[in-house]
Amino acid sequence: MRKISHHDIILFFRQLATLTSAGIPILQSCHLLSFDQKNVGLSRLIQMIKMDIATGKPLSQCLRRSHKCFDVITCQIIEIGEKSGTLENTLRHVALNQEKQYRLRQKITRALTYPILITLVAIISTLVLLIGIVPTFIGLFADANIALPPFTKWVLQLSHGVKSYCGLCLLLSAFFFVPFTMPFCRRRLEIMLLKLPGSALPIKIVVARVSRLLSVTIASGMPLTDALQSLTSLSSSALYRETMAQLQAGVLRGLPLNRLLQRNRYLPFMIVGLIKIGEESGQLDNMLEKIADMCESDIEEGILQLTALLEPLIIIVLGVLIGGLVIAIYLPIFKLGTAIL
Repeated sequence: MRKISHHDIILFFRQLATLTSAGIPILQSCHLLSFDQKNVGLSRLIQMIKMDIATGKPLSQCLRRSHKCFDVITCQIIEIGEKSGTLENTLRHVALNQEKQYRLRQKITRALTYPILITLVAIISTLVLLIGIVPTFIGLFADANIALPPFTKWVLQLSHGVKSYCGLCLLLSAFFFVPFTMPFCRRRLEIMLLKLPGSALPIKIVVARVSRLLSVTIASGMPLTDALQSLTSLSSSALYRETMAQLQAGVLRGLPLNRLLQRNRYLPFMIVGLIKIGEESGQLDNMLEKIADMCESDIEEGILQLTALLEPLIIIVLGVLIGGLVIAIYLPIFKLGTAIL
């Protein structure tokens, strides 16, 4: 049975929104959808939801039973839509939000897949050459009492060092990363990473996602404090959770959101200004949606620029690593040929 993917959930919400907007009751809509799915797992999930609805339970409560497929924020938004009598519009907003988040996640994944794959290939190839090929090949010249060039000797020493201390290096690396599993150390590391030159792109990714979800929750009628509390579980980042908790506490004291965000030095000033305009005009949900669209557009452009920069850089680094090891192997051959001539 194929696993239920995020794309399957998006399709379910899109189809359910279409059927309910056509005036078909939720129970009948789920009945129709349960027989129109290629994924057997999704079909069984919809049948389970249909049986729960048949017992008189609301849709939001039925979705909460499958917490692995439906997150807390989505269930809360649908519950508000049920209570306010705007379930059809709420389902459409949920489907649209899920689609945009899925597309953004796919673009980021596609952009990072190639550099990560090439980097792994470079590391594996280098280790194979250093540990397996270089000592064997250069050992032939050592047995023949041929003097090795300085660069070849250095590569051979590096090879012996990697073979001898590989386990120790892995152990030290593990001990190095252990402190960062602690909340305080993770928070300090996150602050350090935000000060790096390329931190603007990750910040915009977080802003786009939070703005999109806040827009949907506020448009559905959820109070801002409840929306901020729901968004706290969106990330495992200690700094993110702390920021969301501070925003929620400030809103509970009656402070406007834009004034609270002004204290965050990592947030672009323009975004704070747009949120201020949205609060003053009473159109915060629409303004947050525009902020999300703007950030997603900047993210796409940033990803294209990053990919264009990384591809030649990775090729150069890979060429230097592999080429350097090949040269180290062939230098004794060139020296031997010169001696013969």
